[in-house]
Amino acid sequence: MGSNGLTYQGLLPLKELNVCEMESRRSAGQEEQHAFRITGPLLNPLIVFCPTETELKQWLYHLEKQIHLNGGSLGLPFIAQDDWKQSSVGKEELRWSVQNMPVQEWRGTQRESLGDVLCVSKVKLQHLPFQEQHERLLVLYPSTLVIVSEEHNGLYFKGELPLNAIQVLFEENEKTSFLIEGAYSGLCWMQSGFGLGSSCPMVV
Repeated sequence: MGSNGLTYQGLLPLKELNVCEMESRRSAGQEEQHAFRITGPLLNPLIVFCPTETELKQWLYHLEKQIHLNGGSLGLPFIAQDDWKQSSVGKEELRWSVQNMPVQEWRGTQRESLGDVLCVSKVKLQHLPFQEQHERLLVLYPSTLVIVSEEHNGLYFKGELPLNAIQVLFEENEKTSFLIEGAYSGLCWMQSGFGLGSSCPMVV
């Protein structure tokens, strides 16, 4: 962008690109830098400096998403980030990841027929009457609730609950948890794995 307006300087095919967040550095007397590196069919890598961390995360998310949709390879872990913050950008990225990333050991309804992911959250799941809690991803589809675990090597299917077979109960004094109960004909998450049929109340 110059005094005469915008000048075209190049075109980069997304399929052939890789993006990688650079380690944040702060020089004496300078503000913290938020940057990522673009590599691919280039003579030299491109370093992009963003004004804020939020804008950096937005660019990384959208670039990785479009690179994947165009048949490229993913260079960033979408979910397994220890310092992940549940910001609006983070929640959208999490939802997109569960919608598009492979889920291993899937034994439920064919994923393509479930529709779009409406909501996804990281929760702790407890199967009553046991006290043990497990960290899970709770994934809501239009007619199905799917339970997924997040392992170091990817996502794993843990159960599927049809919405027309369950009911959700809220306790007046409990603002951060709810109870799922009902009789299921499909898989039901349990402390040691899965069970078929019967009532299987869970606290989320």
